[in-house]
Amino acid sequence: MLRIVPLIGRGFARLRRPLVCLMILPCLSMPDFAVDEFHVKGKALRSWIHDLNSVSDLTKIEACQALESQGSRSRPAARALVPLLREKEFLIRICALHAFIATDPPPEILVPALIPLLQDAEMRWYAAQALADVGPEARAAIPALIPLLKGNNDIKLAECAAYALGEIGPDAKEAVPALCEVLFHSKGPQSDRAWNAILAIGSGAAEHLGAALVDPDREHRRTVAALLIALEEKARPARSALRHDLEDEDMLARIMVAHALWNIDHQAEPFLPVFFAGLKDPKPIVRMQALRALGAMGADGQVALPEIRELTKTGKGRVRLYAAFALWKINQDARPVLPIFAELLESGNRAVIMEGVPFVAEMGSAARDLAPNILKVLKSPDPARRLDAANALCAIGPDPSIAVTPLTEALKDDYFLVRGNAAIALSKMREPARPAVPILWKLMESDESELVRVQAATAVWRLEKDVDNTLPIFRDLLESNKEETAVRLSLKSITEMGSLARPTAPALRARLQQEKKWRLRSEIQQALASIDPK
Repeated sequence: MLRIVPLIGRGFARLRRPLVCLMILPCLSMPDFAVDEFHVKGKALRSWIHDLNSVSDLTKIEACQALESQGSRSRPAARALVPLLREKEFLIRICALHAFIATDPPPEILVPALIPLLQDAEMRWYAAQALADVGPEARAAIPALIPLLKGNNDIKLAECAAYALGEIGPDAKEAVPALCEVLFHSKGPQSDRAWNAILAIGSGAAEHLGAALVDPDREHRRTVAALLIALEEKARPARSALRHDLEDEDMLARIMVAHALWNIDHQAEPFLPVFFAGLKDPKPIVRMQALRALGAMGADGQVALPEIRELTKTGKGRVRLYAAFALWKINQDARPVLPIFAELLESGNRAVIMEGVPFVAEMGSAARDLAPNILKVLKSPDPARRLDAANALCAIGPDPSIAVTPLTEALKDDYFLVRGNAAIALSKMREPARPAVPILWKLMESDESELVRVQAATAVWRLEKDVDNTLPIFRDLLESNKEETAVRLSLKSITEMGSLARPTAPALRARLQQEKKWRLRSEIQQALASIDPK
């Protein structure tokens, strides 16, 4: 509280106001947040904040590093760090940025400070990543993020900008035209990020996508139609544009448009002629798309069963595969299609196996009898196919009498994702899988992959109910800044353990306090609620 000492005598009357101003001025220059004093290298927080104004570059860098080391305890320094983000020397700017983010300032301070950095060629990647971590509250950065998608040869930057826009979500609908351009003209991670961002924007993206259906480029129209299918009922704002495009000269695009419209209206009759025409098209890709659409319609696709059954007999390769899968999707009866799947998986056709194994996974326990075929794929020389097989085995729950031994062998696979998914598949077999526990213990304690360690610990918990030895694995990951996917799986396992995981509560709360990613913060809160609902 500011106390003003009264001055005696008329001669001092004119000095009173200036003196009061001088006494208030130091208060105005203090940080906005309450100062939690601490000492680093023998110096208090106030001293480190003062050093940010030093004429010495080394002193500024040392101050930034000291403040960063204290995380959110350094929050009073947040505003004082902002001017350093505009320093000439890159090393000072990047150290200041790391410290600024570590202080965990609220979005109303963080976002305005990051937006100018998107114009800095050396800093914009870091700024875009930090904005992605903020999530929806970074909406003010949307106009500055969009140019990073356009005509930029920096693939990583475009990927990061698309990711940030997706994390911001529905408010980023003005970015959809630029995100579509990324989809149309690039491949790889940045294209995947653009696709995911448009889906995250949701119904707000549909209006622009509807307008893009008139693009003269056939491949562009197909891409837009695929997006509208993926948006399902959120594509409703594009409904009128979709109806207009039912006359598209490209048969494949026309089928995709009809599929998108069925997702919106769930009325089969207007679109069946398009799908029937597609089933008779000479191009395999057109027939496959028609089969995919009819399968998605479920019971509404029963009117096409005679034609689909015929294709399970006469179709070749992938067309026959899609016909069998559509038959199952419509009838939900696996018995007629399991022999077809078994034959196709044994065919040696790489394209059929690549798509067929994920189809089996989607069928779940209904495809349990295909386990012998999937176990053969688990021995493929292609690590991607082995991974698909491990995923499918997790989904179908194979007979332990034939699956425990090959899955135990898969725990030694060179590809870490196969090892981890084999552990999860074994964990679902309960008692019959207990012979694999010694190898799972070894993976849990010493595997080079944090992800595999978590998956192995989850398997040990499920098979042995060993809380004392599995909880430390999850807790250690929470206490370190390890691979994000491994942390998420740890949270999922903690949630599954419920109140038995209560000893992890301090680690969860500490991680929540320091975590910058908004999605991960939400998952941590859910885990805390599951272990202690009160």
